[in-house]
This record gives sequence, structure tokens and C-alpha cells, in this order.
Amino acid sequence: MTDLRDPWCQLSLLANLGIVAGYLVVPMTALRLVPMRFRTRIAGVVFFVTCAVTHAFMAFAGENHGGRGPVFWLMLVNHLVQAGAVWLFVLGLAAEVRTAVAVRKQRWRTSSAEVTRDQHPDGE
Repeated sequence: MTDLRDPWCQLSLLANLGIVAGYLVVPMTALRLVPMRFRTRIAGVVFFVTCAVTHAFMAFAGENHGGRGPVFWLMLVNHLVQAGAVWLFVLGLAAEVRTAVAVRKQRWRTSSAEVTRDQHPDGE
């Protein structure tokens, strides 16, 4: 069981909760933005949700990987990196999608304006 009086256990708990939140955000945001087959989308949702469940278990069941041995420290560092990586992925993908949408809109506006000018009798 996790000793929440221990600051390292608190850090481990927060890292795992950050991972849980990130893993749950991915299927609700990133996966729905990427065109893919239905079965691929379902597999992605199942993957991210089961990863979230694993980290929720680790956070709340006090999975400390054997006290303060080397595995505990390895897992703590791994989970801190993982928590940061999942959020960088979510935020980075959201920014890239916004940029791609803006570029596509600009291209559409430009091509629509050219068609309109070409169709105008005065060429304006």
C-alpha cells in the first residue's frame, strides 16, 4: 500500500495519475482526429484505456515495485518521463492538427478566391 506521507510515494502517485489522465484524453481527442478504420480506432481506444487502468491500479493500489530498491527508482523515473511524454504528445498533436486545419482553410480560401476572380466578367 502506498504511504502517502512519503514524498516519493506522492510523486509516484502524481506521475501515475498524470499518465492515467493523458491516456484517457488520447482516445477522446487524438484518435478521433486521425482518419483510420473502425477496428483500428477501437484497438487504439482499448489500448489507451487499458494502459490508464494499469496506471490507476499502480497509483491507488500502491504498486511501489518492491520498496526503495532499484526497480522502484527505475519505475519512478520511467513514470515521470511517461507522464510528460503522453502530455507532450497530446498537446503537440493538437497543435499540429490546428496548424493543418488552418493551412487547409487558407488553401480553400485562396482557391475559392481564384475561382471567383476567374468567373467575374471584369477579372476582379
